[in-house]
Amino acid sequence: MPQISFYHLSKTNLEEALPKLLEKVLETDGKAVVLCNDAGNVKTIDGLLWSVGGRRFIPHATANDNDIEYNPVFITATEENPIEANFLVNLKFKDSDYYKNFQRTLLIFNGSAEPEINFARAQWKKLKADATCELKYFQQNEKGVWEQKKDQ
Repeated sequence: MPQISFYHLSKTNLEEALPKLLEKVLETDGKAVVLCNDAGNVKTIDGLLWSVGGRRFIPHATANDNDIEYNPVFITATEENPIEANFLVNLKFKDSDYYKNFQRTLLIFNGSAEPEINFARAQWKKLKADATCELKYFQQNEKGVWEQKKDQ
């Protein structure tokens, strides 16, 4: 049964949270597809992962790279999985069953962006009614640390 984890950004932005979540994926020896809205978003995330905080690098590729299969993170705007990833990081905010191709999906949304909140709520309701996946909900506390919320 796929696990879908909703990550509600309230203290940090995506640029701060995404690299940390991807590092957690890599610590499990997992691979991740980062599904973006469009080519511009792919370029932004690609640039971000080259030098996270100016200190470290998260190995990754996009469709424009030649060494896709050697990287544990693939950034794309289309529903593809050339690295046979087991994690999906959904930044697209489009209703799709693409998540069924992964063991775990991380849906990251900004608590200050009404369209993202509305999408996350709709997805939660849809997936809860479907009952074919395990749902988890995480929100940042006052210090920006992720806490799992119960009974959502």
